[in-house]
Amino acid sequence: MRVITFRNVAIQFDANQITHGTPLEQVNQAIALINGVLQREPYGFGAQVVRGDLRGGEADGGSIKVEEVAEELT
Repeated sequence: MRVITFRNVAIQFDANQITHGTPLEQVNQAIALINGVLQREPYGFGAQVVRGDLRGGEADGGSIKVEEVAEELT
């Protein structure tokens, strides 16, 4: 099997809609939901999102950014 890996992908999602908890907990929940869709039969890619090094937030050098936006994501 040939595996292709690409890094540094940013995923934005509406927090507190389907996911709940701290930003890190919500990231983990979102990844689990995305993986469920990517692997769903019979149309699944057989792909998965793998969580890299996620630390608290940008202030401490982490890669999770929490923003308040006026409009919902489409």
